[in-house]
Amino acid sequence: MQSLGVRVAPYINGRIFDQATESWTADAGAAQKAAAKSADPTLGTKNLHLYDEQYGSKAVFAVMCPATGYWQNTITDVVSRLCAPNGTAK
Repeated sequence: MQSLGVRVAPYINGRIFDQATESWTADAGAAQKAAAKSADPTLGTKNLHLYDEQYGSKAVFAVMCPATGYWQNTITDVVSRLCAPNGTAK
């Protein structure tokens, strides 16, 4: 489409990560470390847990922390590949 002069603005869900993918555990769990965490409702707990979400497919997604370099680089890479000619990052 871009080669025909059409401007492309991809939409991606840059908020969640599918925990069933190989990339979730790749790179020594870098994605897991960049995921948002929440505390137990018990006061004074120091144990943090992933903030998970599920939708109709029953797949489990981790909400990612947008402030981490890992997630910023991941989103940048995805958008670059979507917008680059032939799907390759520039």
